[in-house]
Amino acid sequence: MVMGMVKWVIMVTVLGFIGWHFINKPIKGPKISPQELKELLDSKHAEDEIILIDVRESDEFSENSIPGSISIPLGDLDTSTVLQEISKESQIVVVCLSGCRSEFAQQMLLDMGFKHVYDLSGGLANWSSESESSY
Repeated sequence: MVMGMVKWVIMVTVLGFIGWHFINKPIKGPKISPQELKELLDSKHAEDEIILIDVRESDEFSENSIPGSISIPLGDLDTSTVLQEISKESQIVVVCLSGCRSEFAQQMLLDMGFKHVYDLSGGLANWSSESESSY
């Protein structure tokens, strides 16, 4: 009887964990390719502003960044006062070096209520290689 109870407890625990995992699984936001971003930046009017947020550390940002981007390191994103000045309806593109930190930042911004947040596919490394090949 005790062995049956242990099996039951283990089964309920495993099922609960699996259910929790699927319920709490973050929804990945949309990605934008470097080429798509360049086209948007070239065609947008001032009233249709795209906000570029670079979530790399300050020293990385100072070495190389996309012109017009705002530096908000990932560790400061949830406490940044800059975000208070940005409309939840703004089009935001998050950038890092390879796309890992920006994917996390994208999820954070979506969780904060921002509606249109895109992750630059491949990060700044991909942006740089696209820039060299297209210009």
